[in-house]
Amino acid sequence: MDIGKMINDDNGSDSRRTSVKSLLNSPPSALPSSDDRPDSKASSTSDLAQQLTNEMESGDEDDDSANHKPRKPRRYSRPPIWATRWQGTGRQAERDHRPPPRADRRGPAGGSRGPPGGAAPSATTSLTGCPPSISGIKPFESVTRSVTSWLHAHLSTMSPEQLQTVELEAKIGTIQHKKAGADRARLDLPIVTEAVVNQQYVQAQCSFSSQLPEALLEEAKRILDAADPKFIKSTEHTIHRDEIYEGGQDKGNLRITRDDVTGRQVAKIRKKAIAHIMIHCPTDPFDIRLSLATESPTDDVPQGVCRTRRKDRISYIYDGFRADLTKVSGSSMSSELEMEADSHKLIGYFTDQNDPRNMDKVEELLQILLDSMRYVNRRLKV
Repeated sequence: MDIGKMINDDNGSDSRRTSVKSLLNSPPSALPSSDDRPDSKASSTSDLAQQLTNEMESGDEDDDSANHKPRKPRRYSRPPIWATRWQGTGRQAERDHRPPPRADRRGPAGGSRGPPGGAAPSATTSLTGCPPSISGIKPFESVTRSVTSWLHAHLSTMSPEQLQTVELEAKIGTIQHKKAGADRARLDLPIVTEAVVNQQYVQAQCSFSSQLPEALLEEAKRILDAADPKFIKSTEHTIHRDEIYEGGQDKGNLRITRDDVTGRQVAKIRKKAIAHIMIHCPTDPFDIRLSLATESPTDDVPQGVCRTRRKDRISYIYDGFRADLTKVSGSSMSSELEMEADSHKLIGYFTDQNDPRNMDKVEELLQILLDSMRYVNRRLKV
């Protein structure tokens, strides 16, 4: 039986075999009626499909010999995955004098202030010799990606002038239930790994306490001192006194900082909080809060109620961020550990429209900041 006669005109003038696609897309009138079917017993759709398949298979050899025309090879705009060779990372890439492979998160070249997408490459040599995933690319780390997307959403709404005053700092402390009369117990979620807490839930149900026992601040100092000293660019020890004038949520607080010994004015700024994001770390001693704010130099005349505090601070300056251990005294005593991102690097990466990987660099800087917080947090003994 010639299948062409079933799907072409009645006299079979066109002897070429029609594809299954054209057969399925043909109007009902183009299909043979039940009376014209070669096998009257093929009454069901499945029987007809099976018969057509059998006829097509049996006729392949005759059609190929009679009407065979060599097809042109398919052209690819880029090599298919089976024709490419997986590139190793780490030391192998260094030996080949080329950088490790990296996924293009930006799409078209030309820079982007959009959030990163896709997957991050593996930056370490595989111990097993296996590729980092089925694609050869290490997927992004979800907590850091969430923080990067949060930061991008806020920075994208700022003017160039505001971006130059941005401050991003991370503090360790405890996320607490915001319940009147409660003991402010630490947040206890049914999870066993760290996670970013939903913003709406935090605003409605939680608060954050960054106070540490003084003994833990001393322990944190020992941890920083014991870390590899080659990464420390410098250290500072300052004792300042702050005069803080409340200016409201829209205007921000006016803060005048003076040297505690000489009384010399060190800074006069207006600080305005922008947003917070909290990371619950159930298996670590403390949680992490990242805060975005602006600190703008000002000549405003102080007004309103003033509160003062004394800050005894030891700082460790690293490439990309700084770690501050601060003892605060005033109306109350407290100790805090915070790490602040290098604003010059952070905003420089974010605003670099000529770099197609600028947001990748922002994400990497945040990863370094969070990993450094984790390093200290997991070594504190509560």
